[in-house]
Amino acid sequence: MHPSALIRGNWFFQAYAMNNALVVDIGAQDVNGSLRELSLPHYT
Repeated sequence: MHPSALIRGNWFFQAYAMNNALVVDIGAQDVNGSLRELSLPHYT
């Protein structure tokens, strides 16, 4: 994953993270990093 994608993903989670949200991850693959590293624990 490109470093700028991790930066922008982190901005997203900081701006839109909610305790009662449902996140559906379809077809994701961890290639050199994943946005899952940045998500809140209850999203996994």
